[in-house]
Amino acid sequence: MLDMSLHQFLSTSLVYTLPAFVLDKRLEVLKTVASVLEEDLAQLVVVAQHLAAVFAHILLQDGEDSPGGFSPLEFLAQEILGSKLTLAQLAQNVEVCILKHIVVFLGEYTESGGPQEDVHSMNPLADPDSDLNKKARAGAKTALRRLISLRYDNSSEAQVTKGVQGFLTEKCLGILDTINSGLGLSGHESELPISVQEKRKWLRALNNLISLLGRDSATFVTKILATLEEITIKCPDVRALACASWPVFLKTLDQGTLKKNVSQIIVGLSKLVGYKYDAIWVALHYVFVESQATNQGDLCWVSPRDLLPRDTTAVPEWVRTAFQGVEVDFETKLKQMVTGMQHQNPNIRAVTVHCLKGFLLEHREKVIRCVTANPHRVEVSINRLVPLLLQTCTETISRQQRQQVAECLGVL
Repeated sequence: MLDMSLHQFLSTSLVYTLPAFVLDKRLEVLKTVASVLEEDLAQLVVVAQHLAAVFAHILLQDGEDSPGGFSPLEFLAQEILGSKLTLAQLAQNVEVCILKHIVVFLGEYTESGGPQEDVHSMNPLADPDSDLNKKARAGAKTALRRLISLRYDNSSEAQVTKGVQGFLTEKCLGILDTINSGLGLSGHESELPISVQEKRKWLRALNNLISLLGRDSATFVTKILATLEEITIKCPDVRALACASWPVFLKTLDQGTLKKNVSQIIVGLSKLVGYKYDAIWVALHYVFVESQATNQGDLCWVSPRDLLPRDTTAVPEWVRTAFQGVEVDFETKLKQMVTGMQHQNPNIRAVTVHCLKGFLLEHREKVIRCVTANPHRVEVSINRLVPLLLQTCTETISRQQRQQVAECLGVL
């Protein structure tokens, strides 16, 4: 600030000061600012960045306007903008920017010491039932109702929009892009480092958006799963919160959507079990045990035991107990794994390799018996494994997958 002129300071801070001055109906102050900047007041306010901030600030305010008084929106329309454009037209012009402000509000929080990245406890920022998140969603819903009313100006077009949930569903792809941009994910990389607090804010916004969408979040399941997977793997500084987001999202999906997308869900969770966060076990338990959504799809043969690490000392006792299920026939499952290794989707092949080593070790005696029972006619499925594993090595795979292939070959 010491290096700024008054003109520079006022110009830079307008996006923060204009909304407050409009909300408080400080006309003389606004005129003074415009005079110092040598700008027409109306032209200063209708700059997209400024106008969106003003609208959002007004829409997000608690409570109702006092009876008989000018509302801030009436003040904006009559005292500043005149009759050049209606508020509905102006809101339509900057709707995307207004929504960004509301999404930011969904994620904002005040931290004292910061939430702990604890592998065992539920992160309070992800808990949809916390007072913090309930209050954020209530404020955002109120703002969205006001925006819908303002945006459609009580016209017949308002009938097309089915309330807040329908409006959000209509705008959701753009909102998800805004969140991905805030997180700096693929396609939205940031040149500047993004702070831990910023990442937490955008993740919390994503969780609250999912809660507001409810069952409608199923429409965007692929994009949301991709976002959660990428942030969990790439951002260890917010991994606890990202892991906690998985069960929150999965529990909003209906049975049909879960079953339809279960292969993608298992692929994503299989990459995260190594981090040993309790929230991932909760998500797996929900998919395999509570919802029983795993009886179809390309990975219908996968059991939760297949995804557990060989050393289960770090796995909670309740997880080990819950995942002790009845296994399918050894030869049937072996054939299914061979089929999985030939799948056209590389993610399905990766999960199969991930599960194969543990399966071979667990059933070592059966594998040996298959080979020694008739050395001249070894079980077809076992015969296929070695060339399939070697073929996998020729593909473009991660270092971790290459290591898993080598371990499977070593076991064989």
